[in-house]
Amino acid sequence: MTSSFLSKLSPITDVAIPDVDLQWAPLPKLLMGRSPSSDGPGEPRDEQDHIFTVPLPGGVMHRYVLAGAAWGGPAQRATAVHSIPFTHPAHVPALLALLRHQCAINALLRSCIASRCGGAGLVCDLHSEVLPESETSFSVTFPRPDADSLAVLLVNVLDSNRITCTLFGSETGCASTEEYLSTVMKRYGGRLLQAFVVGTV
Repeated sequence: MTSSFLSKLSPITDVAIPDVDLQWAPLPKLLMGRSPSSDGPGEPRDEQDHIFTVPLPGGVMHRYVLAGAAWGGPAQRATAVHSIPFTHPAHVPALLALLRHQCAINALLRSCIASRCGGAGLVCDLHSEVLPESETSFSVTFPRPDADSLAVLLVNVLDSNRITCTLFGSETGCASTEEYLSTVMKRYGGRLLQAFVVGTV
């Protein structure tokens, strides 16, 4: 969970969550399954760029870059949460809504994280950069296949049931296109990359 989501737990449960035992790391690093121990309070942030290659059906390969400096900011620090104490069953619906919201963000980002790109000769069909925009939104910048320009897909996770997409770039201002992208995102859930293939490429 990111720090902003974690801070919303105590007002729901009336139970304080001690910060002293939590280990913080950039959210993508935790989603990769790496130890947060090197990113504890007061220690240097992990500013290394992470590059991933994601295979898609039909032999298509996408490459995603998550810039370490952008994801190392305070708004993107996160910690692994194994249990959440609460004192009354009435707390459960609000807790579940909060957890589902965080899980939706995690699933979308995790869809950009697959095999580390090690082979220099590996040919990728699409290269993209994934950057955080807010606590609940991120952007994906990629070259348009039909033009000599870049396009930016802004993904905003309002809650677990409301995921909106806005596509910026040449000839992308069509409202029906944005509505279609949002529908694809909802249908594919964590399969963000397939949503790009179906919706934009």
